[in-house]
Amino acid sequence: MDLGEICIDGAGSSHLRPTLRSVYNRCVRDSMAMKEGAKYMVEMTVESVRINLATQQRVVILKATKQERYLFIWIAHAEAYAIAAELQGTTAPRPLTHDLLKNVISEVVQKLRVS
Repeated sequence: MDLGEICIDGAGSSHLRPTLRSVYNRCVRDSMAMKEGAKYMVEMTVESVRINLATQQRVVILKATKQERYLFIWIAHAEAYAIAAELQGTTAPRPLTHDLLKNVISEVVQKLRVS
């Protein structure tokens, strides 16, 4: 059965979209190739955060930048909220834990560049 999902994409829109079963199957085939010894890294970007309407599970979908490949990662509600907020360009009323860590890492990188 093909279930619908709520999709929050990089453009900040939220809409209902069908599940991408064929894309998932292709990702499974690609992961099998990795087990057979093919070793390479693929640059990816966050395409969207989705919520399965039947199970309420959150999934972040990464898309390869140079290929038509996707990686599905099941995540918790807090992480889904944080990623969706970043994609939509909104901020929380106060910094979240990952915001503080991001700021610390940015400061360290700036200090290393100056040195």
